[in-house]
Amino acid sequence: MPSATFGDVMRAVRQGGAYNPQVMGVLDAVNTLRNKNFGHGMTNSFGLTGAEVDYTYLTCIAGILLFARTP
Repeated sequence: MPSATFGDVMRAVRQGGAYNPQVMGVLDAVNTLRNKNFGHGMTNSFGLTGAEVDYTYLTCIAGILLFARTP
């Protein structure tokens, strides 16, 4: 899905039932965090600390690895 948004990917993953519901909940929460602080859904001025940015960034990398390693 090279031109898909993360939301598109999440919908496809849900339909396929590839992941545990708790993992899906974490992915949804990370997407909300990203939208509100970095993405198109950003509603407030940027307010994360450097450590929080690192946490979000590394969590997104973990999600990429999860998707890449799932057949």
